[in-house]
Amino acid sequence: MKKTLVASTICAGLMIAFSAGPAAADPLDVADPLVRLDGSGSDTTEIVMRALDAQIPNLGSWDISGPAWDSNGIGNVGCEFVGRNAGSGAGRISLANSVSNNDGCFQFARSSARATTATPANQAALPYAGTGTLPVPLLPIALAVDGLTYVFRTGASTPRDLTLGQLRAIYACNFSGSVDGRLMSSGTIPNLPLIPTDLSGTRADWLAFVGQPNSPAGTGVSEVASDGGTLPACIEDGPGDTGQAGGEYSEHNGNVLSNARQIIVHGTAQYIAQGRSSTGDFRGNALLGYINGNTPLQAFDNPAGALSQTTPSGSTIVDGAFFRTVFNIIPASDVADPTVVSVFGVRSGGANNAATGDTPNANSGAICNADDTLISAGFIPVC
Repeated sequence: MKKTLVASTICAGLMIAFSAGPAAADPLDVADPLVRLDGSGSDTTEIVMRALDAQIPNLGSWDISGPAWDSNGIGNVGCEFVGRNAGSGAGRISLANSVSNNDGCFQFARSSARATTATPANQAALPYAGTGTLPVPLLPIALAVDGLTYVFRTGASTPRDLTLGQLRAIYACNFSGSVDGRLMSSGTIPNLPLIPTDLSGTRADWLAFVGQPNSPAGTGVSEVASDGGTLPACIEDGPGDTGQAGGEYSEHNGNVLSNARQIIVHGTAQYIAQGRSSTGDFRGNALLGYINGNTPLQAFDNPAGALSQTTPSGSTIVDGAFFRTVFNIIPASDVADPTVVSVFGVRSGGANNAATGDTPNANSGAICNADDTLISAGFIPVC
């Protein structure tokens, strides 16, 4: 917990110019880091949290790549780290490390997966180690709703309307027989399924969606079968398989597709936001697929496309994608801290849908007043 400083109300109705690179990669909006809430983690929400960082004075969202952090930029003197967090699991564990160290370095984690605890750890994939051994209680605060679908290379013969059954067959390495009317051994069916880095929440959500949940996020070790993991052998998470960001595929990066038979998961919000960015477009030659043949996602090929705020979220496929809630995670002990509440608000424990507690209370925080920013970044607001 840091010094209390109430956040300014942000102005709604502004279109956001999304960008990336050293000049915009990290928070520069507060001279004194001791009054700022710092966090890192998920690639999925990196772009939108960077935009919110620019609007909310005491929010500091750090990118997954860039120069090593030091005490001149983040948290208290002594927050000197050798690397960056890459993925939801890394962000949550580094938050737990900070709480266990009582060092004031991190106050939140970006997370595309809902989590209520994280255990401090000393892992090569993290910027620094934790000193504790007990799980740290966390509170997931719903940020927005995102969609997941598959992408493939421009010019490939991959169908744009693969069914959920066909996707599950592909990620089971089942390339014989017919599934939902398509011959799985056909040259049009991708047979090289890719997944993001181990510590990715998107990886965990996608694998569960396609029926391969036995690769838990946050382990810090490769779960690919060729390395002794539990996934079918045709699934690949990067040439290095090291648990390090440089050795595995990053999230929402179409540039990793080097073969016409490959597919990989991609967030719809990231696809939109990258299309609106002048310097941060990593879609490469990737095209969005439409799961079960639903075609409203065609709008996302145009950077002006946006999800309807009325699109339902949950475990069903709507508009060609699988929708899920994404979060900011705070230490449960900070739930009543005025600075934390002024920025993040409270979402009744961050449950996955409105029926079980996703609706914010009256003190909703600055992020809840930023619907235009969330929509511009391709997300569906939950406030």
